[in-house]
Amino acid sequence: MLNDTADPAAPEAATIAEAERLLRQGEPLLAYNMAETGLQQWPGHIRLHQLLALALARSGDTRAAYEQSRPGNNRIYLYLGSGRKK
Repeated sequence: MLNDTADPAAPEAATIAEAERLLRQGEPLLAYNMAETGLQQWPGHIRLHQLLALALARSGDTRAAYEQSRPGNNRIYLYLGSGRKK
């Protein structure tokens, strides 16, 4: 079952917050590592999959990012498919 909780008290909240912070600071490889570590504990977590795909895209590996994006990650999927860069 996929989990996309926004509960700040959820155990994965710290991992998500750290991955997002790393992305904001321009550290996609560190954000990738954080998201990947989180997915080892919560493999069906949608937000962690989104962050992993976004970290891959921002590090330049758009093919892996596109492959990582899933039908549940429509926002990332559309972003990657558009060819736009932030």
